[in-house]
Amino acid sequence: WYTLNLQKIRMPTMNQSLDYKGYCDPSTPNCYTDSGTSGIWLPIAKSYCESLLNATKEELEGDLLIDLEGGDDGETITLKFPLVWVLEQAVNGRIRFTDPEDDNGRFVLGFPTFQHYYIVYDLGKATVAFVNIEQKEYDDDVSSGELGAMEENEWVCAGDTETAGAISKHGVTNISSVLGLLL
Repeated sequence: WYTLNLQKIRMPTMNQSLDYKGYCDPSTPNCYTDSGTSGIWLPIAKSYCESLLNATKEELEGDLLIDLEGGDDGETITLKFPLVWVLEQAVNGRIRFTDPEDDNGRFVLGFPTFQHYYIVYDLGKATVAFVNIEQKEYDDDVSSGELGAMEENEWVCAGDTETAGAISKHGVTNISSVLGLLL
């Protein structure tokens, strides 16, 4: 795995921006990319997580933007993930929202990241690069709707089991039901 320096997580269509400057501590591995980790962990407070569950159709048409500090020049690198994809991945247990105030509030870009980015690990220079992979629009023939959906009430915002019921509000259990929100 490689350590990352998270700067911000933004959801512009939802008017949300979270500042993480100084959050990633190089002496403790709380922010990293790891192809062997089966999910993505985002240190997003419960209120922001709940706003994603209650998002409108227009808000879900936007993107989740993750700003990372670049290498030697410090230039910002922005990774972009469609919010509808983030919601689908969360419902299916591939994205977890961790409490940034908790010791386990980690930021991890694991295997699902590879659906949007080709990640190059340079062992000699101890660097990692992200190359955007062109994505097709989500539509009904992209998926059968059976993406390993979780048991009901298994997905939560930052460890709070009460928010799991919010999934039922949208009827979201797999990609087909997420697509239904956008139709």
